[in-house]
Amino acid sequence: MAIIFEAKQTKINWQRWITVLFIIGFFSATIYYLFFSATPKFEVILPIELKEAEIIANSQYIDPSAVFKNKNLEKLQNFASKPSLGLNGRENPFIPF
Repeated sequence: MAIIFEAKQTKINWQRWITVLFIIGFFSATIYYLFFSATPKFEVILPIELKEAEIIANSQYIDPSAVFKNKNLEKLQNFASKPSLGLNGRENPFIPF
């Protein structure tokens, strides 16, 4: 009678391999899109008011003296009073009441 030794055949756990490959693929795609891909350029359509404000802000030909000597600006009234110094808090906030 002959004794036959056969190598033990291991069963491949396909579910584990698929899960590991999915996790590696997910992290690879995440790292690629976060750090290496080109950023998409968004076209922003500005309202007319903001376009006009941008034109005024970028203008270099505004004379400050002409603005402050404007008659309409001089007619405006100041309704806010100047801030005054008051007592805020205690002299030593760490002492007990």
